[in-house]
Amino acid sequence: MAHSEWSLVSELKLETFTWDDESVIYNLASGDTHHLNSSAHWVLEQLQLRAMSVANLTSAAVTEGLMDDDNKTESLLEETLKQLQDIDLLVYN
Repeated sequence: MAHSEWSLVSELKLETFTWDDESVIYNLASGDTHHLNSSAHWVLEQLQLRAMSVANLTSAAVTEGLMDDDNKTESLLEETLKQLQDIDLLVYN
């Protein structure tokens, strides 16, 4: 059985402006602008490369030294993914 994965909304086009630990993204399709922290921006960057499960994102975050290898990491990433879904940037398949 295949694991469900998160991915960018189909045909999503973003303009991204980044400085220090934050980013502003502009969704060209909707005209919406969003302010993201570095973790949320990192998630978007990962999902631009390919669709990923929470487990794969967690592993990548730990491997890259962005998050600790503890019980909270997966929960924090799940929360970030749901927030990005709420602003119509991600879908869960």
